[in-house]
Amino acid sequence: MKGKDIKGKVWIGKENLIKNAEVAVVLGSFNRPTMAERAIESVLEQTYDYLNFYIMDNNSLTEVKDVLLEYQDMPRVAIYFSDTQASQRLDKYWFGAMMNLGIKQGTEPYIVCLSDDCYMLPESIETKVDFMHMNRHVEICFGGQYMIDSQGKLLRIRHYLPYGQQIVRGACIVDMCQIMTTRKLLKQVGGFNEDLNRKPYAWADAILFDEALKLGFTLHSVGAKTDVFIEHGKSLMECLRNGKKNQLLSNEIWE
Repeated sequence: MKGKDIKGKVWIGKENLIKNAEVAVVLGSFNRPTMAERAIESVLEQTYDYLNFYIMDNNSLTEVKDVLLEYQDMPRVAIYFSDTQASQRLDKYWFGAMMNLGIKQGTEPYIVCLSDDCYMLPESIETKVDFMHMNRHVEICFGGQYMIDSQGKLLRIRHYLPYGQQIVRGACIVDMCQIMTTRKLLKQVGGFNEDLNRKPYAWADAILFDEALKLGFTLHSVGAKTDVFIEHGKSLMECLRNGKKNQLLSNEIWE
């Protein structure tokens, strides 16, 4: 199958998923073919094997769909293509909606979500799973994150803290791609935000942290750098932060 053959809402490869997976990795994709490929490869190169990988595409351009379809026969990989039209992209916070839909497909007890402008270091998931196994009372953990520019230059390191250290505020501090959470916690907070106009901010990860903290859950550091975020000026968060939501209506490459 090619990208031009995708019509409407389509799931591909769900038969590739495994039944005994402990982790669901959910990737949100929209019009970033190079970045999406890097993110996907970083998941496939993880040292931890007991995972299912849900790639969730928000009706990207055909050339992006072609990149994603290169992985349609990979073990443990399922791909979803939405039928969202450009005119509908202000109806809801698509990233939160894609994360929720992907998570609902399985029963894995641990959840990792990332956007296509992030990627994981090889031991990211193994490090976080080990931490959760050693600290059964913890419902959400995070690793340190390298922040680089589009040329690969290191800009800074975000929240690399000692093992077990807790923070009581995650909103706008820790990034979605840094965390692992339990399915139990996500159920308790009602999943990720899908309201694009929610105040004071709509960011799915920030609201998740806010709701988790209201329930008494704090974020625990795994004591390692686990992930990379690429600052490129065209992220969904930047559109929302800078009052440029109408950029979501464009149908162009975002990298």
